[in-house]
Amino acid sequence: MNKELAARLATLYQRMEQAYDTCAKEAGLSCSGCETNCCTSFFQHHTYSEWLYLWQGVRTLPPQKRLAVLDRARAVVAATHKAQAMGLPPQEMCPLNENGLCILYRYRLMICRMHGTRNEVHNPDGTRRLFPGCQRFTHMYPPNAAAEQQGCIIPTLNRTPFYQELAAIELALRQSVRQPLPRVNMTLAEMLANGAPRV
Repeated sequence: MNKELAARLATLYQRMEQAYDTCAKEAGLSCSGCETNCCTSFFQHHTYSEWLYLWQGVRTLPPQKRLAVLDRARAVVAATHKAQAMGLPPQEMCPLNENGLCILYRYRLMICRMHGTRNEVHNPDGTRRLFPGCQRFTHMYPPNAAAEQQGCIIPTLNRTPFYQELAAIELALRQSVRQPLPRVNMTLAEMLANGAPRV
């Protein structure tokens, strides 16, 4: 990933954080003392740009720490596949979580930055997809269409411009490679276990 695209992604991540913090503050949402842990949630990611940026972070780790992270990633992938084969929802701790903290916080992916508050995405056809937020958020603001119609305002983060910019960065990356790339559909653990993408 060239420096220009990496800088664009870093700037986008900063904008995401600012928007999330504003929405969370408006909603009164805090992760402090939460009984659930987002780092055990099953998320899949879909861009080479984020995968490459994550590996920029991996390379900053001391060699022994890096090996330990990759060992954990492979164990998480195996446990996730086993749970899926049994028809169970995967609930493995992210391999980057140590003592409750992300050791590559600066390089964490978009979903890691924006999960929590209620959010929406505006589709090109004019429709809107609405996501209610994490367990704590929905406890604070139970989904209620009737209440919204009556003017109850629930703080909602619009992810659309962030998705659009991430898509533009991904397109620029793919155009710079000048060869077809298979689609990405991986968990963070898989992005670690599979190594950095060869693009």
